[in-house]
Amino acid sequence: PNVVIIGGGPHATVAPLNMLQKKDEFDAVLVGEGEKAWLELLHRFEPGAGLPQDIKGLWVKNGKGDIVDNGWGELVENLDELPFPDKEIFAPYYPHGKTYGIITSRGCPYACSFCQNSAFKRSYGRAWSSVRHRSPENVMDELKQARRTYDIKSVHFIDDCFTSNKKWLKRFLSLYAAEIGLPFRCINHPATLDEERIGLLKRAGCHSVVIGVQDWNEGIRKELYGRSENDGQIRAAFEMARKAGIRSVANHICGSPPETPSDLARASAEYAELDISRIATFHLTYFPGADITAAARERGWINDEQLKRAYEGSFHSYHDGGSINSAEQLKTARGFEFMMHAFPLLPSSIKRRIANESSIRLFSHFPQMLTKMADLGATIVGQD
Repeated sequence: PNVVIIGGGPHATVAPLNMLQKKDEFDAVLVGEGEKAWLELLHRFEPGAGLPQDIKGLWVKNGKGDIVDNGWGELVENLDELPFPDKEIFAPYYPHGKTYGIITSRGCPYACSFCQNSAFKRSYGRAWSSVRHRSPENVMDELKQARRTYDIKSVHFIDDCFTSNKKWLKRFLSLYAAEIGLPFRCINHPATLDEERIGLLKRAGCHSVVIGVQDWNEGIRKELYGRSENDGQIRAAFEMARKAGIRSVANHICGSPPETPSDLARASAEYAELDISRIATFHLTYFPGADITAAARERGWINDEQLKRAYEGSFHSYHDGGSINSAEQLKTARGFEFMMHAFPLLPSSIKRRIANESSIRLFSHFPQMLTKMADLGATIVGQD
């Protein structure tokens, strides 16, 4: 009872009332970027005096048990001001092995409806769309420290869209190639990949690019997911990576309400023509605060009770059904998943032959364990 408990992160940001209304679990939550609010709290906190009620970005319970809404925290404009993350405290629970994960930026230029960035963009506006990068030198210093501390052998850049700023990318990758030189992978939007960027990645040691496809139905992709790229741009991104000798991983969402078995068959036909190391599938999940979650309620795809559970954090994993309500659609999605996880292990001729609705229906009867084994095999073969 004498310990002050403060929550933070994406869920606290989009569902602060839900977190604070859970009696005795949280005394306050940080909403939005929390570094400035946290620092002010540390300077002003006095044991036994209660929490300050007026810190921007810190929602608190007052003496009457009411919740004080202090808005969203201020953005950190200069990310170089922040210390490097202390990963030692998480090491016993989440060991990173020989691959070091690092984030070089904050914000995202895109507005995908299924992503938490849609909530951040509603509150921060253009300030969130204008991606803030750490300086190349600052990122290099963290990587050098990581190499000394952990003897890392590869790097994973976890930015939402690593290749969004070509000018920054050129400066950083030049330093990275000269001073770090470890193989790395990164996450990208297909619209930010061109021949020049692919060349920069390859020369700096990139071994794998993750590319968000999400759906091969342009109508679903644009109208439901808020993505403006066309099919040609997606195909071109994978083809450029293949020509450069960079392995590629596709991210695909299945199980949206408008999706039909023919959409999945079309997607499988597209993937059958591409040289992809791994196809990672996800079940559409209505995360609290995301634009698609509000749209799902408006369209009647979920009811008030399901929306309430989402804001309470009570939803299935995007690998275990997500927000798919139809048992038949989930079964079909799992048949598609098995096919996609098996594709990297199969010759092109076989992939083309089985890329159809009949095969998806057949695979939907397979045990999930086989799907997991196929994905593991693709991961090992593709070294991803």
